[in-house]
This record gives sequence, C-alpha cells and structure tokens, in this order.
Amino acid sequence: MDKSEEKYLFELGQKIENLYTNKFSSQNEFSKTVGCDPRTTRRIIRGEQNISILLMRSIAEALEIDVKDLI
Repeated sequence: MDKSEEKYLFELGQKIENLYTNKFSSQNEFSKTVGCDPRTTRRIIRGEQNISILLMRSIAEALEIDVKDLI
C-alpha cells in the first residue's frame, strides 16, 4: 500500500470515528450495531484495514447516513 492509500484509509477511519462518537456511547456498541468485531473497528479507525463495500454499507446504515457521505 502506498502513502496516499494509507492516508485515505486513515482519513476514512477518522471520519467514521467522529461520526460514531456522536451517536454511540462506545466503540463496542457501534461495533455490535455494525455487526463486526471491535478489533476490526479499531483497525478501521487507525486506517490499518481496507474495508469492503458491504462493511462500509453496514457502517453507513448504523450511522444513518448514505455510503457516499463516508467517501
């Protein structure tokens, strides 16, 4: 993965974190709603994991936003 891809994933993770902290009381609650393991959520937020479009859809649904608003 090159630096621009790393930066993009990190920025996406930060955006997700900012959005979920306004809606959920904890990362675990958010992860449970999304249907993924909390370790996966942590990796996404740190920009360490490239997420699938289906997981992105689940995240958007949990946040009650459109997928396009995450990108």
